[in-house]
Amino acid sequence: MITSWLRRLALLLVLSCLNPSAFAATDVVLEEAMVTVESRAAAARDQGFRDALVPVLLRLTGDPRFADSVPGRELLTGASGYVQQFRFGERSPAAESGIGLWVRFDRNALERALGERGVPVWRTDRPAALLWVAVQSGVERFLLGGDTAGELMGGYVAPIAQQARERGLPVIYPLLDLEERGIVSITDILSGQHDGVLAVSRRYNPGSVIVVSVTRRGSIWQSRWYLYDGLASNEYRGDWMQDGASLEAVLTAGIDTAATNIAQRQTVLAVGAPGDGVLVSVEGVGSLADYRRVHDFLSGLSVVSAVRPLRVEPQRSVFVADVRGDERALERSIAQGSAQGSVLARLPPTAGSVTPGLTYRLLR
Repeated sequence: MITSWLRRLALLLVLSCLNPSAFAATDVVLEEAMVTVESRAAAARDQGFRDALVPVLLRLTGDPRFADSVPGRELLTGASGYVQQFRFGERSPAAESGIGLWVRFDRNALERALGERGVPVWRTDRPAALLWVAVQSGVERFLLGGDTAGELMGGYVAPIAQQARERGLPVIYPLLDLEERGIVSITDILSGQHDGVLAVSRRYNPGSVIVVSVTRRGSIWQSRWYLYDGLASNEYRGDWMQDGASLEAVLTAGIDTAATNIAQRQTVLAVGAPGDGVLVSVEGVGSLADYRRVHDFLSGLSVVSAVRPLRVEPQRSVFVADVRGDERALERSIAQGSAQGSVLARLPPTAGSVTPGLTYRLLR
């Protein structure tokens, strides 16, 4: 018992000495994109605007399927209306011909447009994801981090960094100094033992913790990815396998999946303002599917002309409904609609509460 207590004390002392600020997050620019166009003609330029808006919408929503949705296609059609700046320049090295077109969009205008369409927006002040990567290639084994050889580190980090920027996901790596290596071993990560990793990760206060083991078997690269919530909660969020013929393909696809999962779970900020509408607060909204269900239900009511998201919190969302009538008319309409479709249940006001509007609980 004494030995166990001493180990815990030593761990706390080590962690208290770490300097998590030594690593800056991967730079993430949400509203800019570079594409290749055929010419400087207006038609080619406008197509370039649409092409450039696709990755920007991906970063703002975190949803790889959004560009193909009805509101996504609507925004792409009007892409030129959201352009803030653009310039022609050198083409991308990956393109064999054409002209490079750099575009910066009005992020605030895009977020308002998304909010008006009931689309949650991935928060822009995104806490970084802390990435632990253990690699085994033949007899060689190493961790990616502060003291990994620069050339070796770059070969693994480059595809991760590029895809993380494309997805708008800030990423940091551990320091991997002597103290951290005394707590975390390569064997731990390769074998799926993450207690030490999660203990050290708390010092970085990341938004998420991603733990990856990469193994080369012949010509195939195999990897297993684990995702945990950060900010000291360390709640397990799932794991997946990612195999491929190249290291770049494995790391790119893996970080892409991680970004999608993180975007779905991190708090989103919907854009809207109360105006003269009626506030509708709904408890039990814990997922994007829940959010859309409530939004679609309110939008379908005959007395509602528009629904704007005001605030999205864990297990609670607040909407502003523009009503043809008053709050009582909306309350009656919700009651009638819920009776037919069993969507929302009215909650009585909490004692002492001065929260305006209507409060409901989402029914399952």
